[in-house]
Amino acid sequence: MLKECEDINAVQEATGACYIFGHSYGGLAALEASLANLTFVKIALYEPGVVIHSVPVDWNWITEYEEDINRKDFRGAFTTFVQGASQTFLSRVPKWFAKLNLRIGIRGEHWNRILHLLPENLNEHREVQRLASTYRKYAAVQADVLLMSGYKSSESVHQMIRELNQTIKGSQMLTIPRLHHLSPENGYSPIQVAQPVKEFLLTKTEKRNEDDCHH
Repeated sequence: MLKECEDINAVQEATGACYIFGHSYGGLAALEASLANLTFVKIALYEPGVVIHSVPVDWNWITEYEEDINRKDFRGAFTTFVQGASQTFLSRVPKWFAKLNLRIGIRGEHWNRILHLLPENLNEHREVQRLASTYRKYAAVQADVLLMSGYKSSESVHQMIRELNQTIKGSQMLTIPRLHHLSPENGYSPIQVAQPVKEFLLTKTEKRNEDDCHH
């Protein structure tokens, strides 16, 4: 996470931007960066990778995920991730059955994109695990924050958004109909996510130096 925050700060310094948007792990990185970088005036987050309550057993899948990658069983690694990190019917069926379903449903170029991301996905979830249950520190965030989630996302995601909203003084919540966790990505519903972000960023506030932001 240190490197991610360094990258965010480098872009901010080069551009003079005072606004930042983050999705999933990128949302977690945006929150972490904002603790030390008080330049940010507005932060728009779509389902940031914040874990509110965590117990060790929640992360048992990470060891198996790494073992699958080391064996070059990349389909197995992806299945381990889906079963361990998500809350779908695939989490409740035998691994071989889940693996077969994912092999049938995700093929070709879609699978090739996922394949290249598997090692970094492991690194990101280790950071999510390390930062789990530390969300109360985000009470120190001074920027205005828009906390977005998709209506189709799990209840744990909506609970996380509510907890962050209670923790961050200058925050507001928004649930977007028909959307899910991957909606901001190209190929899903980026425009539906971009519209409320645009409205949020264009709304004037009394935050310091907002007129000097480079948009």
